[in-house]
Amino acid sequence: MSYFKYVDKNVYFKIYGDGTPLIMLHGNTSSSKIFSKMAKALGEKFKVILIDLPGYGKSDRPESLPLDFWYENAFVVAGLIKYLGLGKTAILGTGGGAILAINIALEFPDMVLAVIADSFEGESSVGSYVEKLEEDRRIAMKIVGGSFFWKLMNGKDWKKVVEQDTLMIKSHHEKVGRFFHKSLEELKCPVLLMGGLKDRYIPNISEVYRDLEKKIPKSETVIFENGRHPALLYCMKDSIGIVVEYLEKNI
Repeated sequence: MSYFKYVDKNVYFKIYGDGTPLIMLHGNTSSSKIFSKMAKALGEKFKVILIDLPGYGKSDRPESLPLDFWYENAFVVAGLIKYLGLGKTAILGTGGGAILAINIALEFPDMVLAVIADSFEGESSVGSYVEKLEEDRRIAMKIVGGSFFWKLMNGKDWKKVVEQDTLMIKSHHEKVGRFFHKSLEELKCPVLLMGGLKDRYIPNISEVYRDLEKKIPKSETVIFENGRHPALLYCMKDSIGIVVEYLEKNI
């Protein structure tokens, strides 16, 4: 297994294929395992790098997650880019990973070729999203299916991972709110927004993305009619083709 050190934590990563680098960023309570099938397929075209953010998957666990989580983790991913000597990199993220991908592009524009951002709620935390997430997690933690997924993603301490993540999301919503420290108008790279009309957490996703497109200079949107949350994985076969076509056109 491959790790690099960020501050005092060992951060896990895995590489598939060769060519132009593409970092894939998992969502909250998930890990890089969620991309296993997709990474193998994309690895035929690109050098795919998967990472477990600190606190998830096979990476070390901090005592608590940073309040400004998606901003702080941009520096972790930038550290991995430097460690591997990747140069300019395409970045794909889903859910919280999409927010993180945009933060990396804003804070480290010279490192990013293009961004694909899937299934996220916009520029700021949304109360209804947080409430549904908390409710769904409370229910899922009590049933076999929910615990099985989280155990597969994070191992034996999955319950602590989920509780820590939920506390962070709630605290961020109450104390921070905004996901980005800079204006979206400052994004220099091409950005593809992806989502699904059946996303129960973002029922107005088409409207959200229309607003984002007005602010992001080089942006496009793909909405899957039957896509749930996250659309990238629910519509994986179509997503792979779209990702390959978009990146080949823009990098």
